[in-house]
Amino acid sequence: MKSIINKTLLAMLALLPLLAACQSDPDVGTPLYPVEEEDFSPKLYVYSGSPEGNFMTSKVVLTPEGLYIPEDTLRFRVNLTRAVEQDITVTLSFDAEKATAYDETAETVPNDALSLVVGSVTIPAGKMTSTEEFVVALNHESPAMQSLVKHGVLALVLTTTSSNAISKDFSTYYWDIYKEELNVYEQSLGTNMESLGDLVEIDKSNYTITYTSASWSGEFTDGTVSSFNYGSLRSGGTITYEFTEPRTVKAFGFVPPAYSSYLAYSLGEVKVETSNDGDNWTDHGTLTCSKPSVAYEWNSVKFYAAPTTKFVRYTAITNANGATTIYLSEIKIFE
Repeated sequence: MKSIINKTLLAMLALLPLLAACQSDPDVGTPLYPVEEEDFSPKLYVYSGSPEGNFMTSKVVLTPEGLYIPEDTLRFRVNLTRAVEQDITVTLSFDAEKATAYDETAETVPNDALSLVVGSVTIPAGKMTSTEEFVVALNHESPAMQSLVKHGVLALVLTTTSSNAISKDFSTYYWDIYKEELNVYEQSLGTNMESLGDLVEIDKSNYTITYTSASWSGEFTDGTVSSFNYGSLRSGGTITYEFTEPRTVKAFGFVPPAYSSYLAYSLGEVKVETSNDGDNWTDHGTLTCSKPSVAYEWNSVKFYAAPTTKFVRYTAITNANGATTIYLSEIKIFE
C-alpha cells in the first residue's frame, strides 16, 4: 500500500513543472496579454469606388506639335467614416517614397509635373464628405513631362492638422503616367460626314489604291454606303494610297456597313505609315479606333502634324471588337 502511495506522489511531483508552465502562459486578453481594442474613431479616407484601390492612368502623347494629354486632370473628394462636430481641413501632398514602393520600375516624376489646382478642401461639421474636390492637373509645360521616357508614377497623400486620424489603407491616390510617341488620333466625322471642318477630299483622279488581304476591294470606293456594299480586310491587310504628286495628307475617313450588327466590324487598331518612294516608310504610330455608335457614322484617322507625302499606308490589325475581320463600306482620303 505504501508502495502505491509513494509512486502516486512521485508521479504528481513530476507533473508540477508542467502545471507551473501552463499557469505561466495566461490566455490572450488577460492583464498580462491585453488585446488591442479596435479603433472606431472617425477617420479620413479617399475612395475612388474601385475595389482595386485609388488609381488613375493617363497617357502622355508626344506629337510633332508637342505634348498631348487627353486625360490630364484628377478630381476626387475626401470622406469621413463618421461626422464630427467641427470643420476638418485636409490637404494633399506628394510622396516620392510611396510612389517608389508602389512600382520600383517606374521613373521618378518630380513635383513640378503636377499643378495643385485645388490642394486643400474642407469637410464641414456634421458632414462626411468634403464640399469641394481636390483638383490635380498634369503640367504640359513641365520639363518632367517632356523628359519622361515611358512610365512614371505619382503618389498623392492626404494630410491634416486635425486630431482625426487618416485611414492607413485609403490615404493615397496613385497616378500612373504612360508616355508614347504618336502622330495620329481618331475623330468622328459624324453621320454623312457633316463634321469635316477644314478637311477637303482628295479626288480619286489624284491617286491609285492597292490592297493586300482584301476581298471585294472595289466596294471600298464605289460611292455607296449601305448594309450590302462593303469590302473586307483580314488582320495585317493594307490600304496604300499612291498620289500622282506629293500631297499634304490630313486624314483617312472610313465607314462600316450600315447594318447595326456590322458596326463592331469597323476598323479598330490601325498602323499608319508614309513614304516618298514606296520602299522606306515612316511610322506615325498605331491607333485603336472606337466602334461607331450609330449607322452611317464616319470615323477618321487624323494626323496631328500633316505630312507631305507620295504614299500613305494603313495596316488593319483588328476590328473595333478586337477580332481579325474588318468590314468597311467606304473609305476616303483628305487634305
